[in-house]
Amino acid sequence: MRDRRDLYLTSLNKDLEARMEKGTHQPCIQANVILDEEAKLNKEELTSISLTMLSGGLDVSTTLFFLTWMMLIYGWLLDCYHATTMECCIVSTTTRHPTEGLERD
Repeated sequence: MRDRRDLYLTSLNKDLEARMEKGTHQPCIQANVILDEEAKLNKEELTSISLTMLSGGLDVSTTLFFLTWMMLIYGWLLDCYHATTMECCIVSTTTRHPTEGLERD
C-alpha cells in the first residue's frame, strides 16, 4: 500500500515540478512551499505535507458523507429535524429556534 502511495505522490510532485518549470502551474499549497525561499524542504518533508493534505481531505469527505446522509434523513423525518434543532438550541443556549419566523409547508 505504501509503495503504491509513494508512486502516486511522486508522480503528482513530478507533474507539479514540470508545470512549475514551464510556468503553467496553478497556485497551490505544495507549489507555494516549493517556491518558498526560507522553507527549503526535502522530498520526505514535501511528502509529509502531501500526506497531511490527503488525510485532511479524507476526514472532510467522511464528514460530508455523514452530513449529507443526515440531511436526507431529516428531509423525510421533519419531526426528527425539529427535535434535533431544538436540542441544539438548548445546548448552545440559543433562545430562538433557528426556524422561527419561517413558514412550514
